Amino acid sequence: MGSYISVGFIYDKISIDNIKNKMKSLIDFIVSKKGEIKRAKICKDIYGDEWIEYELNDNTQIDNMLVLLAEHYFGQIEIETNLFDLMNLDITVHVEKEEGYFGFILDISESAFYKDSLNMVNSYTDKFIDLMKKFYKCSAYNYAFCDNEAEIKYSPLAFRNLNKRVYSLAILPVHNNNLRVIKSEWNIDGITNRN
Repeated sequence: MGSYISVGFIYDKISIDNIKNKMKSLIDFIVSKKGEIKRAKICKDIYGDEWIEYELNDNTQIDNMLVLLAEHYFGQIEIETNLFDLMNLDITVHVEKEEGYFGFILDISESAFYKDSLNMVNSYTDKFIDLMKKFYKCSAYNYAFCDNEAEIKYSPLAFRNLNKRVYSLAILPVHNNNLRVIKSEWNIDGITNRN
C-alpha cells in the first residue's frame, strides 16, 4: 500500500489574510496533538517549477511561513504528530487556491492506518469523521471531504449543488452549525469499487 488518505477543508472568500488565518487554525489544531513542524515548501510560480524549501527547527517559525504560503501559488507543510492515537504520524498539509475559493488537503500515508488489517477501515473512517467535526469547531469550513488520494475539485457552491456523491466521506455544514455527514458506497481505502 503506497497511497494516501486525503482530508480536505474548503473555504470561500479567498484572500491572503483569510488563507493565513484558516491555515493557522489548521496547523495549531494538528500541532496541539504533540506535533512538530518539520519543513515547508513554497512554489513561487504558477507552473510549479520554482520551489523553495525551508527546514523549521521549532514550531515558532511557522508564522513567517504562513504569510509566504498564503501569498504564493502553492505550498505545503510537513508535520509529525500523534493524531488518531498514532505516534509520530507524518502529515503533509497542502495549500490549494482556485478562482474564488481555497482549501487545504492533509495527506496521510494509508499504511499508517492499515498496518495490521484492512478490517480497520470502519474504525478509522469513524476517526476521520470525528477529526473533521472537531476541526469545524476551530475553523468553520464550507465543506470537508475524506477519500483515497482525493483532490479539491469543486467550489463550495458547486459542491452544495451536486446531486451525486464524489468523495468517500464528506461533511457539509447545515443550519445552526449542525454538520451533515455524507457517506458513499466506497471506503476511504481506495480498494472498494466506486460507483
